[in-house]
Amino acid sequence: MEVHRGGKALISDLSGLVGVNLLVHAGRWKVLTEALAVPSPSFWVGGTSSSIEGFAWGRVAQLAEFGPLLGMVDFLYVQPVSRNSGVGESLMHKLEKWFIQQGCSAMDANALPGDRLSKGFFEEAGFKARLLVMSRNIGGGPTK
Repeated sequence: MEVHRGGKALISDLSGLVGVNLLVHAGRWKVLTEALAVPSPSFWVGGTSSSIEGFAWGRVAQLAEFGPLLGMVDFLYVQPVSRNSGVGESLMHKLEKWFIQQGCSAMDANALPGDRLSKGFFEEAGFKARLLVMSRNIGGGPTK
């Protein structure tokens, strides 16, 4: 994700939400273990009995203090060789079922600018774009 336009910013934003530094590459299992210890997100893997072909990570959010609950699909990834095999759709259905059980009335998902595959996948699953976040660096702060 980091190499795609907007990827570093998304990783940084999501790291703050889950309380884990997702930019750490040296200890990937440590990062995953820490992330799974956070009580609000839920994590699923999909694949065959011998291999993991994809994963999904979701959490419940509330946009306003008394607003409806929203299911947030923070990550949904399927290995390129396993795409169009039903793994992504299965993971999406697991997330949706879990969100419904949590009382969510809608779902949001992230797709990076220019990532047509992700955008197409989510549109096929019934998602519609409702917000595009525009960003510009100012001053001497770090770039994302």
